Amino acid sequence: MHKLNTSYKPSERISFLRERALKLDPEICSVGARSYYFMKGWMESAAQSLPMRSCMGLKSVINNMPIKGIKEDLLLGEHGNPGWHEFINFWPGGYANLEEFLQTTELSEDQKQDMRNWMAQKPFDWITLAPVAPWPAEMQIASDRGVIQIWGTDLNHSIRNYEKVH
Repeated sequence: MHKLNTSYKPSERISFLRERALKLDPEICSVGARSYYFMKGWMESAAQSLPMRSCMGLKSVINNMPIKGIKEDLLLGEHGNPGWHEFINFWPGGYANLEEFLQTTELSEDQKQDMRNWMAQKPFDWITLAPVAPWPAEMQIASDRGVIQIWGTDLNHSIRNYEKVH
């Protein structure tokens, strides 16, 4: 088993940015907006293929998310939904946590009702048809610590059978 390298110490700036992000600082987070806009694009493209629905969800996020400029950041943008990102991105378990999620958001009552209506249709049940293998221990540790985010679907940025690729 690999030992984790614990000698790395982030810079003061990186430590500050990480702590601010983990606190759900309203200055950098529009909590709920990313999930809402992704679902809006996803549900409006219901007749299309899964990859196209994913594209339409992302297009809706890009076209609608607020752009926040923050003094300490080098790039403009939006942190998203820390802690809830997996709620929308193809995680069927999100159905059970919908009301808890909605309580944490800045969404309007109309947007919250849209989310309830969309999720009542169970739009992500398809993922249970092709579950992926368990993650290696190192990936699970990195995910638990917030170092990486991988959702294990065919629509993300990971490469299956990486050893065969390189």
